[in-house]
Amino acid sequence: MATKFLYTNFNSAVPSTSAYPGGTSSSTSPEATPPSSTSNSSRSPINNALLRRVHTKSRRGCLNCKRRRIKCPENHPDCTQCTKRGLSCEWPEIQIEQTGNDGKRIARVIPRQVDSPNTFSIEDFRLFNHFIKECHPSHPLGNEERWTHDIPSIAHNHEYLLHAMLALAASDISECSPNDSALALSGMNHRVRAIETLSTALSRGVHTMEEGNAMLATCYTLVYQSALIADGFPEYMSFIRGCMVVAWQMGVKQLKFLFEGILSDEQLHKMGPYLKGAPDIDPELTNGAISSLEACRPLVVRDAEKAFFECLLEIVQAAQISSRQAYIGIMKIYGIFAYYMSATDFHQFIHPNNQVGLLLQAHMIAIQMILDPVLNNENNAGTTMDKPWRPRHSGSVAWLNSIEVKMSDEMAPFFAWPIARRDEARERIAEESFMRSQAFKEAF
Repeated sequence: MATKFLYTNFNSAVPSTSAYPGGTSSSTSPEATPPSSTSNSSRSPINNALLRRVHTKSRRGCLNCKRRRIKCPENHPDCTQCTKRGLSCEWPEIQIEQTGNDGKRIARVIPRQVDSPNTFSIEDFRLFNHFIKECHPSHPLGNEERWTHDIPSIAHNHEYLLHAMLALAASDISECSPNDSALALSGMNHRVRAIETLSTALSRGVHTMEEGNAMLATCYTLVYQSALIADGFPEYMSFIRGCMVVAWQMGVKQLKFLFEGILSDEQLHKMGPYLKGAPDIDPELTNGAISSLEACRPLVVRDAEKAFFECLLEIVQAAQISSRQAYIGIMKIYGIFAYYMSATDFHQFIHPNNQVGLLLQAHMIAIQMILDPVLNNENNAGTTMDKPWRPRHSGSVAWLNSIEVKMSDEMAPFFAWPIARRDEARERIAEESFMRSQAFKEAF
């Protein structure tokens, strides 16, 4: 996959760490590590311009005049203001502010290509609209308006972001239309283009607030698309790592974030009310997870994998006591592979021939499946989108199918517990799909 282009850029930007976090800590270190001076409590003029209400003034001025917040004479091809300053005069795409059914502002932007040989079709416009209304990421939690307004408003300036948005939308729609091979292919083509152009941009570094936020939004979007790809778990982890890299670079340069609460414990605070009401996890499942992990312990010898293993064990032990502590454990394990693993450790961990790495990945996927009563609340905390019905855990089932193909016969007994969770979910999906099909037939 094209993700290989990103490994060097992601990993070269990660600060080195001398040790892995201790097993007793509940710190969400990825959120806390970058400088705290990157507060987003006050927005820059660019952001304020994006969020202003629609008024009767002309919106057809050139981009340079908009950035300088001065009146544009609107004479083409180069306005007088740009000519005076010797600037290249660029004109915006057609943009209209609309209000959705819930009263929230939604951006309607016709994608405009900048320095790109690609052209976009009517189908791409449909995908762009689908992303805004039905499938934008729900993370970071509490940033829905950023995804429906701010991010679409800057997409035309950043090819990687625009392609990532179209890629996720195409994959999301194709999930409900599995026979539409053209749509699935479109999703992958946009994904490859997004990864290639993002890799090029990352090699140059993050220089402006808008550029950093566009890269960050691209990584989040590709994380979500990875969840819809059958063998996408390694890429899912890679792009989460990418989110951390970009956020860290922005923190170092004190660039403001469009997304709120990204480098703090605010995500945990937003989940607080939902975690209080989360049901207990079946102790039979947590006991099974602990037994399976303990059986795997002798196989785990690398320091990075030991840290990952101990964190998995902490999560299921915490789940027997507190949903909140289990959720903190999930946040921590994402930090293990997104921040604490070195480039070499991470490459070894996700290598398809690393049986121990595959084993730990399988357990992580299965543990997240049994924690569904807790993790499912992220949808409530993160978005108000009314998404169509999808079988629960279908993505996790596909990921575990992909891992099962790679596991060796000698290692099969150690994979028994996660594969059993996969089989249970597969049966449940079949039953739910059958019941919905029957209900549909009876209704008509």
